[in-house]
Amino acid sequence: MRLKSDTALFEQAIAHHRVGKLREAARLYQEVVRLRPDHAAAHANLGVALKDRGNSDDAVTFYRRLLQLKPDLYEAQSNLLYANNLFTAQLPGGPTCWRT
Repeated sequence: MRLKSDTALFEQAIAHHRVGKLREAARLYQEVVRLRPDHAAAHANLGVALKDRGNSDDAVTFYRRLLQLKPDLYEAQSNLLYANNLFTAQLPGGPTCWRT
């Protein structure tokens, strides 16, 4: 049995992601990340797929790793802030707001 390359897995993950098969897309992105821990796009797309499935806390992990790989990537910074806010809103008591 021939193992699929990280490129083929990534393309397959994107195809699943585009048609809304987020569970399968996330599984394939995770496999790409396992094979190539430096694959920035796989980290980014995995974060998006996890966030879209409602797993904001897991998405944060992959956005943080993406920022380690590409610290100047604005989209990663923005997605991390968004996912962090979603995660905070899911905590008991919801988000906290301070006012002056």
